[in-house]
Amino acid sequence: MGFLLQANVPTIDTFWTGSGNIGAIPLTTVDFTYDPDDRVVTTLLCNDRTDGASLAIAQPSYAVLPLPVELEALNADDLPGALAAQGESLALLPASATPLAGGDCYSADIPDTVAPFEAVVVSANLAFPSGRGRAALFAQKIAKDAREVDGPPRDRFHYLAKLVCGTQSDTTDLRLARGHYATTLNAFNLDDRPARLDKTLSLAPGQQQPGRRLALGRDVLPPGHALATECDDIRRRVFDGTLPAPIIDGYVAIVSDRRLEVTGVYSTATLNAEGTAEDHSAIHIERATERRLDTPDPDGPRADLVIDEQVPVDAICGPRRCRVSLVFTVRNIGAAAAGPFEVEIVRGDNDASLETVAVPGGLAPSASITKPITLGYVLVPRDDREVCVRADAPIGVVDESNENNNQRCLDF
Repeated sequence: MGFLLQANVPTIDTFWTGSGNIGAIPLTTVDFTYDPDDRVVTTLLCNDRTDGASLAIAQPSYAVLPLPVELEALNADDLPGALAAQGESLALLPASATPLAGGDCYSADIPDTVAPFEAVVVSANLAFPSGRGRAALFAQKIAKDAREVDGPPRDRFHYLAKLVCGTQSDTTDLRLARGHYATTLNAFNLDDRPARLDKTLSLAPGQQQPGRRLALGRDVLPPGHALATECDDIRRRVFDGTLPAPIIDGYVAIVSDRRLEVTGVYSTATLNAEGTAEDHSAIHIERATERRLDTPDPDGPRADLVIDEQVPVDAICGPRRCRVSLVFTVRNIGAAAAGPFEVEIVRGDNDASLETVAVPGGLAPSASITKPITLGYVLVPRDDREVCVRADAPIGVVDESNENNNQRCLDF
């Protein structure tokens, strides 16, 4: 990626140049995604100005090349000649209707079909609404399958999900009951920018012995898209079509630079007399817990209290009042211990406090505590019948790395 800065441009502390998958300075980030099936490239130009000011995108253009150009030795004036050497030139993309506010992105699909290993060049003029300067931007991406993308995630969200694949036919084996086991792990990108995923499989062979740790590859997941990691894919990609044992057991770890929704779907089938799968017997869906792998906190490690997603609730209601019983688990996913705190249960409609549960011993990192509680709930007209469980409430005495993930609400 290259920049030509002119006039009195606001101060830029550092910049990065190169013709890779992504380049960024504290002014603009350029992202590319590639769908190898439909052969579609999408580019995103995002306003990353550190002062929060807006940025105008003018004359966004593109070219698709059979061979990449070397951007590091070019400036904006040299780019047309480098493209002409391959018989190509820039074509306009749809214009950006309004200036981009801080953090917003311009997004466009490249109109041409892009074959694997062709290069896409994107160019645009950046204008500062103050009129104090402009910048010419150009960036390049080589179209590859997402699994071939280089570079680890920049910021890290960590998801850990159980995986069981294969057939266990021995009636005397106490590790797993006789049956056929399948796992599918779905990841959905909740962010408005592409997510870069790094996936690994850690096997647990048993007998108190650690197993192998195997790379499952890197992926780029566009905003609002989902992908699946499942037993057949792992068998083909990692084990050349044959599992190393009749059944494998372990964990899949997903590290992403954007927040995801990761869910495991676990299904089983019975075995017939020949030991092959026959009737579907059970299915279970479980959400993977998100953990933030932060860069070192300048204030040191801190706790982070969350309420587990699974909160069993039961209610017996009369005309005016309900008796609500629930079981909640509060967990410390932070890097430091949490001192004594309280958990508050409130009404979802008006935030009125219903009950407070003390946790006098606090929680060590990765520790959790489960509490049952029964409370009264007065019904009101048009009430949604919702209660919310809040960790470290109502006072908020624990210093946490994330103060916005303490609550879980549920209907009954």
